[in-house]
Amino acid sequence: MDEMVQFCQAWAKARGYAVCKLNSSLGKNVYIRCDRSGDYCGLGTNPSGRQTALIKINCPFLVYGSTSTSEKVTNKSWRMQVRCVDHNHKASPSPASHAAHRVLIPAQIEEIQRLWKSNLRPAQILLQLQTSDPNILATNKTILNALQKIRHEDLAGRSPIKVMMTILKETNWASEVKVDQEGVIENIFFAHPGSIHLAHINHHVALLDATYKTNQYQIPLPHIIGQTSTN
Repeated sequence: MDEMVQFCQAWAKARGYAVCKLNSSLGKNVYIRCDRSGDYCGLGTNPSGRQTALIKINCPFLVYGSTSTSEKVTNKSWRMQVRCVDHNHKASPSPASHAAHRVLIPAQIEEIQRLWKSNLRPAQILLQLQTSDPNILATNKTILNALQKIRHEDLAGRSPIKVMMTILKETNWASEVKVDQEGVIENIFFAHPGSIHLAHINHHVALLDATYKTNQYQIPLPHIIGQTSTN
């Protein structure tokens, strides 16, 4: 079944389309449709609350694949039947327009994770992947989605705050947390041991930058920078 689906995907990709499995019965049959099949529902809303445009426009393209279920047949092969060859939309100018062609393979996801832990930015990670495989169709959004999934898996069911406190403890960073009566965090302070040592030596000038609001709670993240005698 998988080989037939891959064949249909390659055929569609070369012609400006993409397909997906509609439904299937393992070892029996499978329906393959255009990725723009399904009812048009206008704008949708993703989990973050942002509105997104849906690509479903009821495209009728349909392929049916089946194989024998008889136990007497030992060398089973799949037969493909094109039940509707027409699309109700034009071909895409680039295969990258379809999410199905931007899917990353496991080896690429592992590479993304490795590069991310080496502190590379998403654009740099994408460039590395394109250097390794010029045919890759991933975009910056593809990399961002992969990183989001990796970070979610790294949480292992824990909250981001708990993970951060665990990391601070494991890496011997100094930290202090203040919570209210309900256990809600009000303040968090953390500093690298080396920075604390330098602050004891050079404690005359300190710069406080509180312009950052890069967290999901939109609260200030003051950054304290000390200044040595040699600037």
